Amino acid sequence: MVRKFAILLVILLAAAAFSLSVHGLIGSELGGLNRQILGIGVQIGDGTFRAEVNGFIPIASVSDIPYLDWAAFSVMEIDPTLLLNFQLDSDLSLYAGIGLILLADFRDSLFILYSDRAFHVKLGVNLLLMNFINVFGEVMTIGGLSGGPYMIGWSGVFSLHIGAGLEF
Repeated sequence: MVRKFAILLVILLAAAAFSLSVHGLIGSELGGLNRQILGIGVQIGDGTFRAEVNGFIPIASVSDIPYLDWAAFSVMEIDPTLLLNFQLDSDLSLYAGIGLILLADFRDSLFILYSDRAFHVKLGVNLLLMNFINVFGEVMTIGGLSGGPYMIGWSGVFSLHIGAGLEF
């Protein structure tokens, strides 16, 4: 009980000190494994620089089991991301971000870096409605360090996401 209260207190303090946004999203890969994904996320920051953490799970891992079991949610991709936000209007903004790719196995308490040479890159647009609801659309891909002339390569796999959330 004390642990839950402490987590709630930290979230409330973060919301008071920064702008806090929680959101859900759904997306689809174009290329690669062509998976559909569900995601949840938290974003902190109000201004040009923001930090975001998203958790993704393939929908297939939920629909493959005959009844909803927490085992479907035991392995998740977690993406901490640094975002650069460009405010176009009081309610409309564009953003770009780059972040690590972590894999988490909650059943075995393992957190693994997907690759020390790969990272997610995303571009998106965010619309704020009624001063506390945000809707967004984004495209994300995997970039990586390579030995080519530009030192950066792309996976060729893109995913499109749409989502909505609440801002505090």
